[in-house]
Amino acid sequence: MENCSKDTILEIEEHKKHNTLPPLTHFKHSIDHLLKSEKSLTIMFCINFFQSFQYYVLVTLIPLFFTNELNFSDVQSGAIFGGLGILIGLISLYLSSIMNTISLKRGLFISAFLGIIGFTFFITRNLILSLIGIFIQAWSCAMSWPFIEYGIKMYSSAEFRNISSSCYFMTNYLAGIIAGICIDGLRILFIDDTFVYSIIYSICILFLVISIGFTAACKDVENPDAEDLPIREVIGKKRFWRFGFLILLLILLRSACFGHLDASLPKYMVRMHGEDANFGIMLTVHSITMLLGVFFLTTLAFSYTNYTLIILGALIGTLGSLPLIFNSSMGSLTVFVVCVSVGESIWVPRLLDYTFSIAPEGHEGIYLAMSNCPFYFAMILTGMSSGLLLDTFCPVYDKEFCSLIWVVVFFSGIVIPLALFVLRSYIVQPELEIHPDIQCIKNRLQKLEDLEIDESS
Repeated sequence: MENCSKDTILEIEEHKKHNTLPPLTHFKHSIDHLLKSEKSLTIMFCINFFQSFQYYVLVTLIPLFFTNELNFSDVQSGAIFGGLGILIGLISLYLSSIMNTISLKRGLFISAFLGIIGFTFFITRNLILSLIGIFIQAWSCAMSWPFIEYGIKMYSSAEFRNISSSCYFMTNYLAGIIAGICIDGLRILFIDDTFVYSIIYSICILFLVISIGFTAACKDVENPDAEDLPIREVIGKKRFWRFGFLILLLILLRSACFGHLDASLPKYMVRMHGEDANFGIMLTVHSITMLLGVFFLTTLAFSYTNYTLIILGALIGTLGSLPLIFNSSMGSLTVFVVCVSVGESIWVPRLLDYTFSIAPEGHEGIYLAMSNCPFYFAMILTGMSSGLLLDTFCPVYDKEFCSLIWVVVFFSGIVIPLALFVLRSYIVQPELEIHPDIQCIKNRLQKLEDLEIDESS
């Protein structure tokens, strides 16, 4: 019988154990393994909640903060929003090359401390300090999610990694629910927006201090020895460029459609429904839908490939802007938010699973950083296009052509799922690129099946 690597043998055993299980049974078994997992995995979910809260506050309030408090125009505040995204993306890519030299706990400590400093600068309302705060927050966000994702991979096993990825995003979206409630609740309680910003930024500081406590209680992990491959050879492999092209399309998807939930919807609602428009409610609807969607739609991962689910989620999200083309009612706004949320709850967790499956051992950092790029780099395109769309079609003094914003969003967004479908054969990683000894796996499985048949006869 062929000699396969240890990892290959483990994969064979895992395949034999789960491949024939019905999806619902597989889902239940994954939950059982999750409940029996070590404490550090649960701690990692808690850290993710507290650190994700700061991200939701940032992407929701940054455009309004710079417009209302620092007198920036729509285009300028959109550029700040986009600048934050591109800074996070560039920094995360830089950090990916040195991630293996920074321990898990040290990375999370640094991220939380930087976030505390950034929010403290925002509270001053000083222009220079606020701009410096944007730069500091970019470093904080760039470090948090890749390190948390790496921790989740190390604290979980293949038996329940799908459900672990889903729980990671569930805590993320739970943070979005709480952030939305806090933002709207404070805006209802207090008339002074300046005071509201100070309170919500102070809550972010408190949450980051709590995350430091959880990080201290977490067991650290040793960074694995990377494959003996310089970074030039890692990025020279076909799998890297296939994955990079997928990430590029997802950046465009976020820019064209999904990102407008954060960048355009709050200002659009204020202009169409007045200053009392509770856009935080939509953020809460978004997060609740995603929280439920991630949990219940995880079962799809046991029936369809990750790539298929990425296409499905992209398509559902892009269709959500259609009702807003015809009217701006709360019903249409809710349909848009729900469609975007359901779509995102399908494709985002599966992108993380896809990344785990193709990332070379010891070089997870650069792949995890790339998998987060759709959320970061899309912010620059979304921020700029949002400002231009609002200025052109929906200025403060004229609401007649506001629906054209969503015409542009729909037609620019629908192209991406179509491209993902048409280009599937060029993007999906061939088995031999992911598992060079895949033939060994197939041969071993066939021989095991033949032995079982002989024994039964």
